[in-house]
Amino acid sequence: MDRLEGKSEEYTPEDLAFRVQMTKGLEQYGKTIPQHVRAALILKDAGYDVPAGTIVEYVKTKGNEGVLPVQIAREQGFWLDKDKYIDTLRSVFEQVLDSASEVIARESLKGFIGDSITSTAIHAKRRAKEMEEAIETLDNVGINPVMSIGTKEIFEEIASLGLDEIFQGQVPDSFHKVLEIIAERISSDRGD
Repeated sequence: MDRLEGKSEEYTPEDLAFRVQMTKGLEQYGKTIPQHVRAALILKDAGYDVPAGTIVEYVKTKGNEGVLPVQIAREQGFWLDKDKYIDTLRSVFEQVLDSASEVIARESLKGFIGDSITSTAIHAKRRAKEMEEAIETLDNVGINPVMSIGTKEIFEEIASLGLDEIFQGQVPDSFHKVLEIIAERISSDRGD
């Protein structure tokens, strides 16, 4: 049975798998063995061929190796290491926030917000889809995705305004144009 520790809901190993490509042969890795290579070694020991270029799918588990290839995880029970998944998400979010902080530090807040508005006008539909993936990932590791759900709904609402079509897929040169069109759309929806 595949489950998060303390949870009874079942997940498939594919739901929580990391997917990393082998960039070189197993014998070419030195003393430090990355997690995807440990998973590949487990596969090799189980009789699988794992040449360079193979995409290794694995889950992070509690136990000696700390990883289990999806092919083997399908056949046996295991405990996911929820802390490793949380650490991975934390690392990703920290990198994103660090990048955003650098951008904000370089630009004025007004410029940053203006760029965000104009870019979102065009890319809202794609960003809503990206939030769906974030929601699924958070859900799969047992974290309530309430903020991501709210963000997705905002992007969907913006996408429903049709700004991408109005600006013909080009990012507007001024956020004022975006705000004017949004105000017009809201006004016409209310019948003002």
